[in-house]
Amino acid sequence: CGGNYNKDQQRDDEFAHECVRFLFQVNLQYRMRERKVAGGKRKPPSPSAWMEVLLKRFVSERRVEFADCDSARIVFYPNFYIWFDRATERLFASVGLTYHEMQRRHGIIGLPLLETGARYLRPCRHGDRLRLESWVDSWRGKVFVVKHTIQCEGEPAVEGYETRAWAAPADAPPRSMRAVSIPEAVRELFQ
Repeated sequence: CGGNYNKDQQRDDEFAHECVRFLFQVNLQYRMRERKVAGGKRKPPSPSAWMEVLLKRFVSERRVEFADCDSARIVFYPNFYIWFDRATERLFASVGLTYHEMQRRHGIIGLPLLETGARYLRPCRHGDRLRLESWVDSWRGKVFVVKHTIQCEGEPAVEGYETRAWAAPADAPPRSMRAVSIPEAVRELFQ
């Protein structure tokens, strides 16, 4: 790309590769759910089984880069929270709810964090291959919890969570947003 290859383009390329890997995994899981019927033919799973495979979780992979690490060459812990945030955005996008679509269809201006945390089970080092899996673990009226797990070279490394609000514009200043009830149609996208 002749030196014009910037970080945004690189991030877009990485996202495209993650999507391809995700779709490959979905296709593999879909095929694993096929069942044999009379005459030895294979019958695809029901649409509800397909939706469960496709929409329940978002999986991405990445290699730990030097810029992700501290001076000890292990991942600097705030980077896990950046990856969690990106994974949540991509999880919602995978069911057709980009931030733009949430605003257009539901009047939602964001998914602000109310609480977040992580438990570190082993260090992730420069050059390690990570696998991040994210899903909506629970819905509670106006808020929901997204859980994240990170495997490092196939071993559990980090368990994290985010509690987020379903936020619309506030009715009056000085507040800029307010939590509103999450529509059942949105919840169903993740079941």
